[in-house]
Amino acid sequence: MPPGKPSSRPAAPWAGSRGPGPSVAAAELAGLMTEAARLAAAPSWPPRDRERSLVLIRLVELVDMAADDGDDERILTLDAELRSSLGPAAAPVLLAAARGRLVLPAEPVVTPEGAGQEARQAQDAN
Repeated sequence: MPPGKPSSRPAAPWAGSRGPGPSVAAAELAGLMTEAARLAAAPSWPPRDRERSLVLIRLVELVDMAADDGDDERILTLDAELRSSLGPAAAPVLLAAARGRLVLPAEPVVTPEGAGQEARQAQDAN
């Protein structure tokens, strides 16, 4: 692009001088966590939910790779795929994830109905 000519592309949501605040990323992450919990509790998934679960799995992969100084090419690929799949609202979450600054909560124990108490007792024993 020649100097002085304005770009026809819209500015990225994180392109400001300070970027999005933690509350923006936290709100979007909370929505993604709620969605993941809903999917985890469902007895079966229609095709759309199955696709969405694969997107959330890739988000976890991105968080893990960035936190462990993983392969930069894979991180960039995951970031691009997720931006396309999750849309602009997820940009603050993806930016934090790609920088290794996103910590996901511990994995919940998903058990069949009625087995929750035994699973909690087994987990407490460890």
